[in-house]
Parts: sequence; structure tokens; C-alpha cells
Amino acid sequence: MEYQQTSLFSTRSYRVSDRWEPYLTMSLDTILSWQERVRTFQQKIKNERQYQANLFDQPDSALIDPFSLDTFTEDFYRLSPRQGDACIYFVRDLSFPLLLYVGETNHSYNRWRGIHDCKHYLSQYRSVLSSHHQPVKIGISFWWDAPLEKHARLRLEQFFINRWRPPFNKENWHYWQTPFVSGV
Repeated sequence: MEYQQTSLFSTRSYRVSDRWEPYLTMSLDTILSWQERVRTFQQKIKNERQYQANLFDQPDSALIDPFSLDTFTEDFYRLSPRQGDACIYFVRDLSFPLLLYVGETNHSYNRWRGIHDCKHYLSQYRSVLSSHHQPVKIGISFWWDAPLEKHARLRLEQFFINRWRPPFNKENWHYWQTPFVSGV
């Protein structure tokens, strides 16, 4: 079954700093179907991980379940003055549940503090769900055993992106026809 991206934008717009952005509109059936496709795939990966015949053929990181890590709110960086450490981080919708984004950083507390495209995607996602009175609870989890060396951490980040196919990572937009990344 091939999925077609529907027309998502109305003609209304709103002002965001010095530019006008279209409101993202989507039917309830469309958003729930989109969430279910992502969830079904990620659940398959999670279940597959639990039943692998030979774990010695897999890298240790294949055993990491982003859904089982401790979760923090999006404002985690405001809770502590420390700079943070190198890590792989996972942005999730805890309500559905979905893994929405995977990232890497050498400074976990600074990375989310500034401008981040994922924040825009989350805003669009939250807006669509809220317009249909659907629950959404965003959380961020960290895997602190990530390599300190940048290239090794980037390879590991790419491994997670390829494995779990989080829809807000640009490498996976073509799988999910992710509507929330438009207009960035």
C-alpha cells in the first residue's frame, strides 16, 4: 500500500516573528493513521529486539530500547545548571507512544536550549493533535553511554535513526510523508 501525502495547509496564516506561517491542518483520521503506521513499525522493531536468536551478532547499541530509558520533560535543561555530557537523545510522544526524533550531542543541556528544527516539528505536531483534542505528552530520554568521540557518536546516532525510523529525522521523511516538517 502506497501512502499519499494529503493537502495539509489551509489558506489561513499566523505571524511567527518576522514571517507568516500557514496553519497546519489535518483530519483526525489522517493523524491517527499516520501515528499508527509509525507505532506499528517501531513496535515491530522493539519486539524483534526481544526475540533475536543471536545477540552476539548485533552491536551492543542494538539492545538499547529508547522506550525503556528514563524520560524528562522538554524543559529538562532548565532544571539543572550543569552543562551536560555527550549522549544520544530520543524525543518521544509518551501518549501514543512514538519515537519521533533521535539526536546526538556533546552538551546535552545546551543542545535543546537554542534553536532546534525538532522544536518546530513538535509544535506543529502538538498543534494538530490539540486541534482534535487528542493527548500529546512529549518527553526526552538520554543514553549516556554514547562515545565521546564525535564521529563514533554520529555513527551510533545514524544506526538508531536507520533502525527505529523516527519520523522527524530527515533521513526518514520519505517513509512517513512527515507533514510536520514543512515550512522550516
